[in-house]
Amino acid sequence: MRGATDAGADDIIVVDTHGAGGDRNFNSVIRESLQEGCRYFSQYQWFDFEALLLEGCDAAIIVGMHAMAGTSDGVLAHTASYKTWMECRINGQPVGETAILAALCSHHGCPVVMVTGDEAVCREAEKLVTPSPVTAAVKRGIGRFSAVHLHPGGGPPAHRREGSPGTEGTSAHRGLPPGRALHRGDRFHLTRDRPGYSSLQGVEVASGLQYPDQRPDVAGGMEPSC
Repeated sequence: MRGATDAGADDIIVVDTHGAGGDRNFNSVIRESLQEGCRYFSQYQWFDFEALLLEGCDAAIIVGMHAMAGTSDGVLAHTASYKTWMECRINGQPVGETAILAALCSHHGCPVVMVTGDEAVCREAEKLVTPSPVTAAVKRGIGRFSAVHLHPGGGPPAHRREGSPGTEGTSAHRGLPPGRALHRGDRFHLTRDRPGYSSLQGVEVASGLQYPDQRPDVAGGMEPSC
């Protein structure tokens, strides 16, 4: 937040997108630690914050992300839910939560200008989000459950890759311009039906594990996954 303020941001809204479970579900922010002058958004489910995008937003910074499910050096790598989701694809490309959020922001003309997390998710953002955002890695995964961390008070510089300068252009999954239809296919760990999913309009159950989603808008094409 200090960096955004130093860069000229005059209105910062913190959105908690962490489905931590229990009474911490989308309620993980330690409000007393937030920078004075900012606002924060509490929500019931992942995409409720789309209301802020509808009002208009100049840029988004995605902080503390995990790499997509199956990433060998991604710390706690998962997509939506590690218990249920094996894979999410947009237009045939496997994506994680970073690209999903970037596509939603793109749909509303809001570029993602920075992504932070471990080295694996920074690689993922550089590959899947365009124009490439600035990335800052604060840890290096050693498998899924171990990592080498930077000290929160400082230390050796985090891995950074400078993306496109400024906030010009639009962030999106590569090959997914704003307004283009999503063609999504999801695979689950469980053979049982994802509750309430296969009955949605535009969703076809192709097998016990896969649900090709042909709905034509970004928000409508993604919300059931979260």
